[in-house]
Amino acid sequence: MITPKTYNPGNRKVRNIISQEYKKDLIRYIEESNRKKIDEFLLKLVDELKANSIPSMDGKLYVSHMLRDIIERFEFCLNQDEGEKIYEYPKYSLNANHISSLLQIMRDFTKELLERLEVSGTENSAYMIQKVKDYIDEHYQEKITLEDMADYVGLSKYYLSYLFKKEEGTNFVSYINKKRIEKAKEYLRDTNNTVSQIYDLVGFSDQQYFSKTFKKIVGMTVTEYRKNLR
Repeated sequence: MITPKTYNPGNRKVRNIISQEYKKDLIRYIEESNRKKIDEFLLKLVDELKANSIPSMDGKLYVSHMLRDIIERFEFCLNQDEGEKIYEYPKYSLNANHISSLLQIMRDFTKELLERLEVSGTENSAYMIQKVKDYIDEHYQEKITLEDMADYVGLSKYYLSYLFKKEEGTNFVSYINKKRIEKAKEYLRDTNNTVSQIYDLVGFSDQQYFSKTFKKIVGMTVTEYRKNLR
């Protein structure tokens, strides 16, 4: 019997045909709980292995590697005691006796993973988004990108964008802009700083964009707002 100890990522032919971006697509579909896309992906993967005459063992090694990477990616919300079986799927794939068995193993794996993610999803989602919001509160004056925040909380940028909109009712950029404009209003109210000083202090890199964003959010220009405070 082949065991994970004999595991190897597979030969160069497999890696050349099936890129890292391919695996990232599956992770994104899992994050989005898109069952239709997941099944389409798995069917396409099996077709790729067959169409390119990938030796059976190399294909199984690649799938085992992929499943191990996915488990590691989502381990933060898996209880290893309760979810012991899910950690066995890479081994199951190594011992599949036919390509159809390999497909079913991948389907069973993604089904179980999705069920576990759905159980823990609400609590973890709120926690992740709060971490992002806390970071923005402390670093709003710095350059903050969706990619940086995704790395910070260990999610893909696509899934973070989806979760942020779901939890906050607004997109990531709009949230940061609103936070920065609120800080700008404080500067306008409590200091004599010029607009050119303020836009930089609150994290905008362009005064024109700052002015346009300010009017969109506040409903008046920066000059009008400051005049109304007098």
